[in-house]
Amino acid sequence: MALESTIPPRKSDHLRIEMGQLERILNTPEPANRWDRCSIYRVPPHLLQRNEKVYKPSLVSIGPYHHGQAELKPMDEHKLRALRQFLNRSKRTLNDMKRSLREDVVQLMDSYEELDEDWKVEEKFLELMILDGCFVLEILRLYEIHSIWGQSPPFGYNDYSPGDPIYGGRGKSIILTLVEDILLLENQLPFLVLERLLVVEDMIKDDPVMYTENFLNYVVDNHRSEERRGYKPPHLLDLLRMRLVGTSCNGSLVGSGIEIKSATIYNKAGIIFNTEKFPSKFLADVKIENNVLKLPVSILFSVNEAPWFNAWAYEVLHNGLTQDLSAYILLMDGLLQSTEDFRLLYPNFDDEKILNLVRSLKKNINFTVFHDFFGVTMDLNEFHRKSTKKWKRRAREWSFKLKESYFKNPWTVLSLTGALLLIVLSIWQAVYATLSYYKPGM
Repeated sequence: MALESTIPPRKSDHLRIEMGQLERILNTPEPANRWDRCSIYRVPPHLLQRNEKVYKPSLVSIGPYHHGQAELKPMDEHKLRALRQFLNRSKRTLNDMKRSLREDVVQLMDSYEELDEDWKVEEKFLELMILDGCFVLEILRLYEIHSIWGQSPPFGYNDYSPGDPIYGGRGKSIILTLVEDILLLENQLPFLVLERLLVVEDMIKDDPVMYTENFLNYVVDNHRSEERRGYKPPHLLDLLRMRLVGTSCNGSLVGSGIEIKSATIYNKAGIIFNTEKFPSKFLADVKIENNVLKLPVSILFSVNEAPWFNAWAYEVLHNGLTQDLSAYILLMDGLLQSTEDFRLLYPNFDDEKILNLVRSLKKNINFTVFHDFFGVTMDLNEFHRKSTKKWKRRAREWSFKLKESYFKNPWTVLSLTGALLLIVLSIWQAVYATLSYYKPGM
């Protein structure tokens, strides 16, 4: 019998299995709007192959997708301790939390693109949501405390011992990594879970989104857009993306086939770049006024690599989102074609990290993008075209070279001024001598 079990099935057996599977699929109606209800996705294999490390958690699993992985299991003990502290602080029980989520359990399950059969057991799924939800809220609070105090929080401030390896002073060395894990696409929890846990804990009375966004102030230095009041996000990553984008553009969309020239080329044509003094930090506020291009790009420097990749992947995968991040990446990839372009836009920042981020993100965009940003690019190109008539082009190029060669350094400015003054005096002396020759009385 043992030998018989090792014999591979015949091709006809394979065919019978496949036909049986096909018959089950054909006879099982697909739930209405199944794909419209999900918001937490598996990152597609073609994206993982290019840069897997930015999509996979390094310390903690949140939700069902990575639960139980051996390299992430050491954090499970600390999740349980967070749950215990959460229950003690709120004076509630685990059953209280389950009751608050049970009526929406189907909606919570449908938030996930893929859900193994084991996680379709209601009790098991709810326990995971509560365990991971309490951990997420504790980490966000801890990150806020570290950001406010700039050091370990005072004893008793957050109910943990100062020597606690995660929630005490020792945790400051890994807190940023934990926050980045919490913001990964495959590590998302439905926002409804966090909202209900905060209600059970009696921490909020009105707007749970505003309460949660306060934590993101320390992740992305952007203020919440007032136009988004009342908006219910599906999860924290959606909130992060909104912090980057702002309010999506609503004008006529233009396709991404349009050529984007480098910042240096536009600058030679007379375009001025306003990057450091522009008050807005939202991507949707990119605009050109007269010959000034306003680029609110300081957010590139305040967010690490992984959140950018995950926010972009979510934008691509989630139905109904405008292509704000994709369009912005294409715009910046066109403008920043060299370190010279980067220094023109951002003279006070190191170029290597940001250029690498833009190039890495650009490699993933192999589809047509439609967005208002390309209307801005058309305006730039039209200004460039009008400014490149022969005499205008030569005048601008001469002015640009003069500025680059002589007006960047104060000593060269002084030298040039002295040389010009000497030339003027020499000419005046020659004229005076000539006039004196013909008019001796002068």
